Amino acid sequence: MFNIKAKILVVDDDKAVVEMIKQSLQDSNVLIATAFDGKMALNKAKTNKFDLILLDINLPDMDGYQICESLKTHPLTVDIPIIFLTVNRSIENISRGFDAGAVDYLTKPFHPAELKKRIELHIGYKHYQDYLLDNTRKSSQEKHDIALFISTLGHELRNPLNSILGFSEILKGDNISNEDRISYAGHINNSGNNLYKLLNDIIDLSKIEAGKINIEKADVLINKELKDLEQLYSDLLISQGKDIKISLSITNYDDSYKINTDLLRLFQVFKNLIDNAIKYSSAKNIIFGYDSISANKIKFFVHDDGKGVEEEMQQKIFEYFNRGNLAELTDKSGKGLGLAICRNIVNKLGGEIKLISKPDRGAKFYFTLQIKQSEDGNAQIINENELHWPDKNFLIVDDVKVNFMFLAAALNKTKANLIHARDGYEAIRIAQDNKLDLILMDMVMPGLNGMETTIEIRKFNPIIPIIAQTGADYLESHDEILQSGCNDIVSKPIKPRILLGLISKYIE
Repeated sequence: MFNIKAKILVVDDDKAVVEMIKQSLQDSNVLIATAFDGKMALNKAKTNKFDLILLDINLPDMDGYQICESLKTHPLTVDIPIIFLTVNRSIENISRGFDAGAVDYLTKPFHPAELKKRIELHIGYKHYQDYLLDNTRKSSQEKHDIALFISTLGHELRNPLNSILGFSEILKGDNISNEDRISYAGHINNSGNNLYKLLNDIIDLSKIEAGKINIEKADVLINKELKDLEQLYSDLLISQGKDIKISLSITNYDDSYKINTDLLRLFQVFKNLIDNAIKYSSAKNIIFGYDSISANKIKFFVHDDGKGVEEEMQQKIFEYFNRGNLAELTDKSGKGLGLAICRNIVNKLGGEIKLISKPDRGAKFYFTLQIKQSEDGNAQIINENELHWPDKNFLIVDDVKVNFMFLAAALNKTKANLIHARDGYEAIRIAQDNKLDLILMDMVMPGLNGMETTIEIRKFNPIIPIIAQTGADYLESHDEILQSGCNDIVSKPIKPRILLGLISKYIE
């Protein structure tokens, strides 16, 4: 179900397709209007405020391209996102659709889940766009900034989508060498990751503006986590063929050194800063880590030896879409959201982010945080090789198969017996019919969600430990999740050793 109420216009002369779309969206928070030809579509679009239009290309009186072009030239409809419905998968038709002003396309026949996800993506983006326009002062400079913001986001969405769609179409062809196939798949994967990061940035930005960024602190083995991050980027740079060396610098070499912080948000800051250094600075060396200033203070930093940032730009660089002179240093596009998000997260963590830089002498971003001595908490110091649970039965509730496969790999060494439930109803049946020792419960599932499923299980089993799995955008429901009957929460992306430490609290 969509989080935002929305109005959709479906334009298609095939009533069976219209009915299928209605059925697919019947449980969603949407109102659907229909049109069966171009004239009716234009009239309805110009007299109603729609959040999105699903537009067939082949209509009896005019084609979808003409309708789209007409809508994009009218002031009342120019901002409505349009998704084309088509049976023709050719690159030429797809490109023509984007040129006409569409934001996406769906190939008939399409799967209901894909339809819902694509609609959800573009309605979320449209509502965020409207939010920006409705909540910004009306000065001419601010209007210009909003236009730049929206234009850049639209451009950034289109770039990875075009790459994904284009290379996917090429891969359907014949006579493609194995080397090219691997290369094209790599482009698709990279574009998908870029799109995923952009969507996460937009979600975080909307929460920052609404004051809903929550901080979830736990004990963290900071040295081990930072070493993993160093290895991750080292492998990434090698795989991309970049001549950049990244290294970790720390002042406390004790691997048992723990701090109490929000690891997800801390690493979000680190990754944004490191990504910027790789993308914009022309650096050959990047050093990141921390200096322990005192028992209660720690200074984190990311330092590169690139071209640096001019002094007059250093204060503006933390504003939305104000990358200073970074855009001049590269022909690559950038969202301009990362540093603004970093500033807000660091403020939430109780610190302040700063930049020291001179042209041609590199840049050093740093932020100092207050920390408290770690207590026994969510993260335990454990030896993963000593966790052995061959007589334990764990139920993993997740509708996404690859998520179950990841958790199975993470728990493989423990030899625990794993049972997979693909939705809440199946989880309830398995919990009633089997002796279970622990449940890992995803919060977002079709039918019954994780909280609803937990409530039902608690009616007949009030004792079994239930650990909730949540995404970053679910953190505001922390108290509600615990009140539903979950014992604990692990946030995605899940780190195996944090998960194992959490499970060991309830099993050992």
